[in-house]
This record gives sequence, C-alpha cells and structure tokens, in this order.
Amino acid sequence: MRVQGLPDTGIRAQIPIPPTDPPAPMPPPGEPPGPDLPEPPIDEPPGPDQPTPDAPDIPPLGDPPGDPPTRMN
Repeated sequence: MRVQGLPDTGIRAQIPIPPTDPPAPMPPPGEPPGPDLPEPPIDEPPGPDQPTPDAPDIPPLGDPPGDPPTRMN
C-alpha cells in the first residue's frame, strides 16, 4: 500500500534484524546494602586561630606578617 506524500520505504525496512548471539544472562543481584551508619556528632567549629581538622598542611601564600618595610626618602 502506498500513502500519498510519504516515501516508499518498503516492508523490509520495518522488520528488525534479529541478533546473531543471544544476550548475556543477567548477573545475580548483589547483597543488599547494610544499615545506615550513624551520623557523626557535630562539634563546635574551630576558632579563627585554630586549623580545621581536615585542612591540609599547606602554609598560607605570601610572606608572614612582620615589620613594615622601611621607606627610603
């Protein structure tokens, strides 16, 4: 049957090509996840002069504060 305004693709273009090999079987499901871990206690945040426990040991950029440079007049 031909429909006006549509290209003639033929019936063969409509049939899917069968696979040559059957698909691999699905692996069995793994063990269910264990119970949720309890939330860690929330401690007070460290003060401004105390490093955070997870902060890397990288010194701050720039020279350490010291005496201001002397001016030459």
